[in-house]
Formats: sequence, structure tokens, C-alpha cells
Amino acid sequence: MTRIASYISKFFAALNASIELAAAVENRRAPSSKALKTLGIPERQFRAVQF
Repeated sequence: MTRIASYISKFFAALNASIELAAAVENRRAPSSKALKTLGIPERQFRAVQF
């Protein structure tokens, strides 16, 4: 049961991070470092993108 709960928790963390990232890009602001790390996106590379 613990393994299933862990997968569900990771899924919702990734979902939340992707929603935060999409909202930040749409509003032309920087997303949190935590959201980028959760999604496995290097912060330095994301900051280099001009949007």
C-alpha cells in the first residue's frame, strides 16, 4: 500500500508542478525552482528561454 501511495503522491506533485509552470509561462513570469525541479527541468536552461 505504501508503494501505491508514493506513486499517487508523485503523480499529483508532477501534475501540480506542470499546472504551476503553465500558469507562470502564460502570465510571463518565472515559475518556482521547486516546480522546475519536480519536472526535471534544469533551472538554468529554462531561464535561458525567451518567452
